[in-house]
Amino acid sequence: MGEKVHITDIKMASSIDANLAPVQVTDTFPEGTTKVSCWFKWEDSPAGTKLTAKWDYLTEKIHVLDYNLSLPRRNGMGGVLLTLPEGKTLPSGSYQVALMQGKKSLRSIPFQVK
Repeated sequence: MGEKVHITDIKMASSIDANLAPVQVTDTFPEGTTKVSCWFKWEDSPAGTKLTAKWDYLTEKIHVLDYNLSLPRRNGMGGVLLTLPEGKTLPSGSYQVALMQGKKSLRSIPFQVK
């Protein structure tokens, strides 16, 4: 599994801008939402470290998606997006994104659609 990743901040947002900063930080999204972003910042983590963003719909206890990613540098920020296909929206309810290294949860953040 390698060295531990140090996630120093995590936020939900409507999107992530070109400078990798979160846009419209919120933990509650309106009905009809088609895209949510999970922004995070890390420090002192080896470049190339592999993480998984695990998205879950807690209301119905449904695992939505695992998204695998690799940290491009030792310190930085970035994010992962959940985008639904055209014509689909996120159902109302409670969700969670967990940043995982192997089977270990490093940080998680809840959010809602209502």
